[in-house]
Amino acid sequence: MSTWHTSQTEDVTAVLKLLGLGTGPPPGWITEPERLSETIEFAGFDNVQVTTASHTFIYRDLEQYWQNALSTGQRRNLIGMVEDDRTRVRLALEERLRDCQQPDGLHIPATALLAVASP
Repeated sequence: MSTWHTSQTEDVTAVLKLLGLGTGPPPGWITEPERLSETIEFAGFDNVQVTTASHTFIYRDLEQYWQNALSTGQRRNLIGMVEDDRTRVRLALEERLRDCQQPDGLHIPATALLAVASP
């Protein structure tokens, strides 16, 4: 089983909350290793092992980042926005991600939680 510990969704969620346009992650969203382990154990599995794997995603520009954001759990908040709100969000994301900008694009670090267990 896998889930994201940190991902692009955090930046999008933070901007939406800052602008009063969205809520936090959906109920039940698991981002901590201990919570993932507890959930798997509660489901009846044993010998749960949770590890992490980190990766840096590179987006050539904010447009590619935005298109990817539309495939995340924040899609429900992003897709129905009016144009003015969409512009505000994109400008806020551009500012928030300024430190991630490198010559070849936006470098966004992410860490996945990877869990294995026995039935």
